[in-house]
Amino acid sequence: MYAFWRWPSFCSVFLLAAAAGFTPVGASNIDSETEAAIKIDVSGRQRMLTQRLSAATCLAMAGIDVAHRVKVAEASWNDFNVALDGLANGNVDLGLTRGIDPDVLAAIDNVDVLWKSFGPSVQQILAGDVQSVTINAIVLQNVPLLKASNAVVQALVRKSRNGSIDKGLAGTIDVAGRQRMLSQKMMKEACFIAVGLNLKDTQAALQQSMDLFEASLIKLSQGDAETGIVAPTSRELEDQYAKVRSLWTYYREGLNVVSKSKGRLDLLADLGLQSDALLAASHKAVQMYVD
Repeated sequence: MYAFWRWPSFCSVFLLAAAAGFTPVGASNIDSETEAAIKIDVSGRQRMLTQRLSAATCLAMAGIDVAHRVKVAEASWNDFNVALDGLANGNVDLGLTRGIDPDVLAAIDNVDVLWKSFGPSVQQILAGDVQSVTINAIVLQNVPLLKASNAVVQALVRKSRNGSIDKGLAGTIDVAGRQRMLSQKMMKEACFIAVGLNLKDTQAALQQSMDLFEASLIKLSQGDAETGIVAPTSRELEDQYAKVRSLWTYYREGLNVVSKSKGRLDLLADLGLQSDALLAASHKAVQMYVD
């Protein structure tokens, strides 16, 4: 259950891509609605992977469920590489055509530059080469990589508003996908607090992440006219957000405890499993929009 990214997490997207009958790679600068949705989803998933990698690496360094977290990090590292190349050059399995929009490609290039430094640092730590320089690389570079990855999402959202996809749907997929990222960002921040990394700043960052997840969940559950968030269009999606809410209530309690108690490594194993479950539930909600 919890080796979430080990199973083919994009199987529904693969099937959707095949059924949609995409035009040849690079054939047009105007994406179909389905393709635009998939690109926003894939780039949003990559945004999440920056934090899943960081959380898994921190947990492994802390000695928490090491074998599983190493597998999670390895799978996330590979998935990030595949998505980065696919967003730029196309990937039939992911349903991606070659990117030709200059703003999107520029944003992808920025991610690539940061990834060439961050990615090897993760691999060093997973190989057991735990030095202060590699730890600092993860601590200092994961947020810039997150921001750069988010810029790709926003470039794709802006591009989609040219008419290939409903503006409200594009923004909703973005926010729903951001929930996946926040589930992992909060886990990373909790781990950093528990091991004593940048304690004061990380406590503040965790609170901001929790507040954003809570506010976004309310908007996604009922819609928000001011920000253009589309209300759930099916009973199934309503039920899915109810499940997310249930998981979030329990997860939030654990995060609050860790935030106030430096050194509580004993809490991280269960919290990690909760973050996996919340990620899986949030991912399923995103796929309901894309499908």
